Amino acid sequence: MRGEDRISWKFMGQLQLSRNKKRILASKT
Repeated sequence: MRGEDRISWKFMGQLQLSRNKKRILASKT
């Protein structure tokens, strides 16, 4: 993989993590 692809993939992973965190917080309340 090129450097750009790796960075974009990592960025996508961060978006997924933040979405999961929000979902967990919402389900708790």
